[in-house]
Amino acid sequence: MSRPASSEGFGGGTGSLVGSLGLIALGTAVLLGAIWFGVTSGAGQLTPYLPRHWDDQVGEWAIKSMVDEDNPCRDSAMETWLKKVGPKLVEQVQGEAFEYRWHVIDDDTPNAFALPGGWVGVHRGLFRVAERPEEVAGVIAHEIIHSEQRHGMQRMVGSLGVQVLMGLAFGGSDLSMLAGTGMDLLMLSHSRDQETEADVLGRVLMVEAGIDPEGMASIFETFALEAGKGGKMPTLLSSHPDSKGRAALARQGERPYRPIELPPLPSSNCGAAEADEEGSRDEQ
Repeated sequence: MSRPASSEGFGGGTGSLVGSLGLIALGTAVLLGAIWFGVTSGAGQLTPYLPRHWDDQVGEWAIKSMVDEDNPCRDSAMETWLKKVGPKLVEQVQGEAFEYRWHVIDDDTPNAFALPGGWVGVHRGLFRVAERPEEVAGVIAHEIIHSEQRHGMQRMVGSLGVQVLMGLAFGGSDLSMLAGTGMDLLMLSHSRDQETEADVLGRVLMVEAGIDPEGMASIFETFALEAGKGGKMPTLLSSHPDSKGRAALARQGERPYRPIELPPLPSSNCGAAEADEEGSRDEQ
């Protein structure tokens, strides 16, 4: 007698199929959980193994969302100054440095930031409060170290984990997943360890470039005074408020035998580079 055909089809039945799918789902969840844990707990160890061009992708996307096309500080005397002084510091970076792009932001807050990949933004307010060109150079050196040590990427990898890695690996230039949360992470305060590292190694860049590191010390003191007036605290101080300790640290160590003379600071007013001659601080 022939056995009736099974309605369960090839594979042994719906029960086995459901069980297999359950095991696959469980395995996937465990795998993703393991990846997530590994990424979030070891971002500092993982980041050096990520392609450096990913930093540039993230930084370019972020700067475009932060700087308007009609930015009034574009091509200003301040931007010209940054393009003259910034490379002097970048040249001292050990190994292959990122390609640096300098932007002046139309914001009166004395502040600056470094995005991944060598995209640096400097508020015109920094030029307003600085008394010597070495002070702005100190801030730039600090930000270069943040970029070179990939501190911003560490924060993003540690917080967004698999999402950002998958997007960068397979999403090409589509970084829309960084909107909102990603931008907030990029602009968050660095950890105290990262700030200290940027202070110490930034000072090294200054000395090796022949720039007086006293400028880094005095600008920290100026930031503290500005914050004491009730102004917005620069992100350089927000996670590491001991400005006196940072200034003291910046005054320790070697100094260049014959410090170089930097170009005088330009006016803090945004406008065409024609303001370079009219507003330079050496005429004050």
